[in-house]
Amino acid sequence: MTHPVLPLAFLFACSATRTTASDAARYEIEQRRWEARPLLVFAPDPADPRWEQQTGALDDTKAGLAERDMDDVRIAGDSGTANGDEMVADDVAALRARYDVETDDFAVILVGKDGGEKLRVTETIAIDEIFATIDAMPMRRREMQTG
Repeated sequence: MTHPVLPLAFLFACSATRTTASDAARYEIEQRRWEARPLLVFAPDPADPRWEQQTGALDDTKAGLAERDMDDVRIAGDSGTANGDEMVADDVAALRARYDVETDDFAVILVGKDGGEKLRVTETIAIDEIFATIDAMPMRRREMQTG
């Protein structure tokens, strides 16, 4: 004779696991076109010193990122976050493939609101250099003039 509580407990445990897995957010870069300037930071893993330096600098400049309509996308190994939200694995893989960044590579890539790649470096870069690149863009100049 089976106990009716056991199947319910099992179903509850399975649904809790499913909920946790679905907490990851979708980040599809094409959906952000004309709204944001994605800054993508790729690293082999979060222990990489370049990762620590670059993401630490980003953490110190949240206001500058927001002012320039930037998405903060961080990918280490096979996992990633977009604006602080965990990304689904398929979106991480899609970004690695789209920008041709292998899992053992380090790269910082700036994408413009038009979807075009504006800057790519394979070592850390000063945030001021990224901001200067953006601030020199015609679209950003218009944004600064209008408000």
